[in-house]
Amino acid sequence: MESVTEGVLVSGLATVRLEGECSRCLTPLEDDLEVDIQELFVYEDQSVADDDEDLARMQGELLDLEPTLRDAVVLDLPFTPLCREDCAGLCPECGANLNDEPDHTHGPGVDARWGALSGWTTDRDADAATDPAEADTDPAEADADPAEADARLGETVEGADAGAAPAGD
Repeated sequence: MESVTEGVLVSGLATVRLEGECSRCLTPLEDDLEVDIQELFVYEDQSVADDDEDLARMQGELLDLEPTLRDAVVLDLPFTPLCREDCAGLCPECGANLNDEPDHTHGPGVDARWGALSGWTTDRDADAATDPAEADTDPAEADADPAEADARLGETVEGADAGAAPAGD
């Protein structure tokens, strides 16, 4: 503490004990936090401009350090406290602590949102299931002959043109 013309200047270092939990794995945490404090407490009878409403005031010969200390501690608190820098957190499916079980896995599951589609198959899948020779056919090899591909394409285009109305009508 130092007496100045406006009031009393309080400077110091405060150590506080923190208790909480890791933001990733929810493990309980305890830590010490050191906070620098510097605050000017103006005398009670000192006139202050309206823009200096936030100045701390002395009450007689007493100083209330609680608001000053609380503000300094809150500003220095970690936003996401971690038990360690490389904390793996919790498994999103079952909640297991991945720090304790680093090789933790689940089988290849189907996303519940897509589960209703699991029974659907395409015609090609059904044909491949009934004809084993077709199942081994590579789709790129099926169109290996360009003449066949052009012929199939021409049939498709002619079929589409047959149902079309004349443009002038």
